[in-house]
Amino acid sequence: MKKFDTTLSTAAVLLALAATPTSLAAQESEVVATVAGQAITVADIEASLERQLEELEKQRAKLIESAVGPAVDRKLLEVEAAAMDITSNALLSTQVTAKISPVTDADVTAWYEANRARLQAGTTQEQVAGQIRELLLKERGESLYREYLGSLRAKHETKILLEPPRTEIDLADATWKGPEDAPVTLVEFSDFQCPACRGFNPILEQLLTSYPDHVRVAFLQFPLRSIHPQAQGAAEAALCARDAGKFWELHDEMFADQRNLGIDGLKAAARRIGIDGEAFDACLDSNKHAPVVQADFNRATGAGVSGTPAVFVNGREVSPGRVPSFEALAIMVEDELRRSPIDG
Repeated sequence: MKKFDTTLSTAAVLLALAATPTSLAAQESEVVATVAGQAITVADIEASLERQLEELEKQRAKLIESAVGPAVDRKLLEVEAAAMDITSNALLSTQVTAKISPVTDADVTAWYEANRARLQAGTTQEQVAGQIRELLLKERGESLYREYLGSLRAKHETKILLEPPRTEIDLADATWKGPEDAPVTLVEFSDFQCPACRGFNPILEQLLTSYPDHVRVAFLQFPLRSIHPQAQGAAEAALCARDAGKFWELHDEMFADQRNLGIDGLKAAARRIGIDGEAFDACLDSNKHAPVVQADFNRATGAGVSGTPAVFVNGREVSPGRVPSFEALAIMVEDELRRSPIDG
């Protein structure tokens, strides 16, 4: 008798259950097996797979949400192209591709100088000039594409009616940055010893600079203590700095130098930014804010967070599993602003 892979069998059951929710709901009492005359029903199976089914439903909702924007874009191009009696590809060729400005040697040099620290040590401009040129051309094309699609959305009345999945997060203990009346709230769960979080910091600043009146940040702690032994102390130190009105200053100090997140380094950093040393030391040494950090940690796990940085825009998770790009954040912010129009 053939021995089935139980993992594959379970996955197949989950997919089948998720694929036709309406028909299955009507068949909850359907018997799928019997043991000693006792029935096992679809409802029994669903009850035993409740968590997995919830995850599948979340994945399904996210897949549908992610496909709506591209579908709208395709339809906009089809409508505009039909009005001009040309194909969508021809439309893009004339309205986007033909308008991409050439990348000059000066552009390549400027990018290389601005990003030299991100390249492998010893890399010369000549070695990466071709890659830089391709990158800049791609960025310019994508920027023109977004601008053109934006103009088409304005020209042809476009409404996105699907409400995206949102995660409710208790922000009672969050540290805030940005205007209180901002229509968009960005929640960041972060770890001060996490290199990816450090990399996200300038991206977040770029977003705040681009949307100074529209985005507000709520920062919550999620120290990955199993791999970052100094993250807990750094999280508590940040909250001690908040007591002194210097949270964001110490936030930037710690991300700027992740090699000195030991207790002595944290106390030295606090003094550099003008915090009263004695008060800060007493706060940090007493673990005053350990319960707050743990509460933030619990909020993160409750929201399904497993890594950092974890970012939510008005409750919508952004790029789970990787550092969100500025472009991804901007697209979501713009979408939220369209859903909640504001003056100015």
